Amino acid sequence: MAEETGVDPEVAQRWFKRLQAVANDLEVALDNVVEVRARIFEPWSDDQYGRNFEKQFGQLAEDTLDQVKNIVASLGDLSGTGASTVGGFVDRDIENGSVVDNVGQSSGSPRH
Repeated sequence: MAEETGVDPEVAQRWFKRLQAVANDLEVALDNVVEVRARIFEPWSDDQYGRNFEKQFGQLAEDTLDQVKNIVASLGDLSGTGASTVGGFVDRDIENGSVVDNVGQSSGSPRH
């Protein structure tokens, strides 16, 4: 077992920002696909092969777009929650450090 565990808050914050950027890029791509799909009537064509394809895969395509929307939202939530959590830990660490410093100074004990 490790004697010490740590996370570099600056690195973590950069990764959460990067995760948000990925979510933003994915959302733009998804919006483009949805927009194109809305403009094209019968995207699989209107012949028998196209209707069979639509019947077999149309709902799967719609479900996939819905899942990508959920992924975009989840990535955004994870990014925001992660960044907030790291910020909260840093703030708490600073607060706790100042309390420990004040205890050491008021008791007259030497600081190490």
